[in-house]
Amino acid sequence: MHCNVMWVRKRTVTNLEHKPRTIEYNSAWSSESFTIALLLGMLEADDRELLQAHLSAVELKPHQSLQPANRKIRAIYFPESGLASVVAIGTSRERQTEVSIIGREGMTGSAVVMGLDRIPHDIMVQVGGIAQCISASDLSDCLLRVRRSD
Repeated sequence: MHCNVMWVRKRTVTNLEHKPRTIEYNSAWSSESFTIALLLGMLEADDRELLQAHLSAVELKPHQSLQPANRKIRAIYFPESGLASVVAIGTSRERQTEVSIIGREGMTGSAVVMGLDRIPHDIMVQVGGIAQCISASDLSDCLLRVRRSD
């Protein structure tokens, strides 16, 4: 039998001003030991440890821009809670539409994994939460190290 439990988690996170603070949020998963950022949980233990040294928990606030369109990707976010929207921009800022949602099963900045440094879409937080954050350069370095060891 499988049942979900609800608990209140407390996390110390860093906000945009790099000031740590503790926040509480409700979580509904089957086990507290479950890796909340699902994509990170799917990695091999060695790969996860390599990334872990560079990850930091950050607070995601509604309407916060995570990645502006056509600008260099500086940070990658692995949401643990909350949602981010990927928004396609038309010929003017008034012409835009949501094309994707990123939650705890995904990441921003997937273009970096493919060797690119920018995307033609905006990514902004729709529902606040917490994410694990790594700089794009640190992720690229980790990817190179993993490829060399294979």
